[in-house]
Amino acid sequence: DDIAIAGQKAGICGKAGCEASVDTGASLIYTSSAMLWNLLNRLNIDDACVQPSPKIAFVVAGKHLELEMDDYVERDEAGCRVMIGNTANAEKSPALVLGYPFLRKFFAVFDADAGRVGFAPASHA
Repeated sequence: DDIAIAGQKAGICGKAGCEASVDTGASLIYTSSAMLWNLLNRLNIDDACVQPSPKIAFVVAGKHLELEMDDYVERDEAGCRVMIGNTANAEKSPALVLGYPFLRKFFAVFDADAGRVGFAPASHA
């Protein structure tokens, strides 16, 4: 449907919504360059990732599937990296690839017969 930032739909996907795919082999969440810059400007992440950033939610069928800053930012001894990248997008509509940062927070069930994907919060016990 859309992307929400800090609980509010951002309108990034427009009236038609975003197309999204789930990729278990993608190490990042990927989107077009224009959408990436739009997101980064709204998240206002500093170079050291010290300042808190808002939650990002991917709105799917009206449900907000939220990622906190620690879900989409990776920190190590070398610094920090935002786990959202850009991909070449020849499509006219905004598109997303939901990879590892999303899939470590949400369990995905693929129903190939019905052509659908279901999500539930992942439990890391």
